Amino acid sequence: MDNDPLLPSDAQVQAAADGRATHPDEPHGQGTSAGRLNWLRAAVLGADDGIVSVAGIVVGVAGATSARGPIFTAGLAGLVAGAVSMSLGEYVSVSSQRDSEVARCRGNAGSWPTPPTRSWPS
Repeated sequence: MDNDPLLPSDAQVQAAADGRATHPDEPHGQGTSAGRLNWLRAAVLGADDGIVSVAGIVVGVAGATSARGPIFTAGLAGLVAGAVSMSLGEYVSVSSQRDSEVARCRGNAGSWPTPPTRSWPS
């Protein structure tokens, strides 16, 4: 190929054809910092959302009664409902992303021999 830096080298083309990494010095696996930062971002935003939601429920119930039992029960119910809601939302999001990627791969059948089969991290 040309000496154009934007085009892949012959070695990179051959590596891609053989199913090997085309840039072995660049980490693109699960353990990269980008994957860890996405997980951290989701955890921080989820915790923030959960704290605000449960605090709102507890303060609302505490405004209606001063008995500890109903306040504790409402806080616990809000915590469980928030956890279930977040986990189901994440599952639906990851599943729909995977389905759209598989559909895109099937639509580009000439450029992808088979759709990806690995499950996406949650």
